[in-house]
Amino acid sequence: MKRLFVIGCSYTSWREGKCYGSSYPALIAQQYPDWQVYDASEPGSSNDSAFFRLQHLERTYGKPDKIIIQWTHLGRTNLVFSYK
Repeated sequence: MKRLFVIGCSYTSWREGKCYGSSYPALIAQQYPDWQVYDASEPGSSNDSAFFRLQHLERTYGKPDKIIIQWTHLGRTNLVFSYK
């Protein structure tokens, strides 16, 4: 089975990492049942957060066959309060 990683902000309609409803990751998953779609979008996230989430997905699930990244605006930043 092929793997697709989808990463973005709230416009990607993320909810608990699951593809469902009428978000575009959910519609892709419905249209392409032979693909495993991983929606790692997070509301309010920044572009550097998207990079870190992509790294996490690759470590956890391996290299994807395709990636869709919905970049956000440059004004968003990622603040890390703890590395634990």
